[in-house]
Amino acid sequence: MIIIPARIGSSRFPNKVLADVAGLPMVIRTAKAVENIDNVAI
Repeated sequence: MIIIPARIGSSRFPNKVLADVAGLPMVIRTAKAVENIDNVAI
């Protein structure tokens, strides 16, 4: 399980997680970047 912390209520950059980064919202881009990780250790 991977948890991506995402806040919409940021005071310095409101709606940052929804900001467009190369055509995708930042949170979706992050999710796609980690979807192929097999082993995660924290």
